[in-house]
Amino acid sequence: MIIANLVVADIARSVAFYRDIVGLDVMMVLGPGQTMIDGPDVPSDAVFATLQFGGSQLMLQTAEYALSVVPDAPTGPCWIYIRDMNPTPVLERHDGPPLKGPELTWYGMQEVHLRDPDGHIVCVGTPEGAAPR
Repeated sequence: MIIANLVVADIARSVAFYRDIVGLDVMMVLGPGQTMIDGPDVPSDAVFATLQFGGSQLMLQTAEYALSVVPDAPTGPCWIYIRDMNPTPVLERHDGPPLKGPELTWYGMQEVHLRDPDGHIVCVGTPEGAAPR
């Protein structure tokens, strides 16, 4: 399994985006001093979280926490792709226009591209139609 690990400025804000807009489920949240957070509320001082969709996971961590684990960790934005998720309900929950889409791509995927609160690009797509040969 490959798991994306994004550096974010605010765990609570990012969990809200990936949970409430994208539709991922929260697996765990870590507070300062590596304390596990119980319950649905994510405190403002959380440093790490793991979310899931199907068999995939997404990790979120603050820059400070990432740099405490790997001192030279990159903290810039990246691009993630979530396959087999219908983009229509995601777009309905998103406030504002998408970066791109929704569209049916030449390779048979219905996709929409969004930007998360930290500038990471999130593409959500599901197969619709035949893939090219």
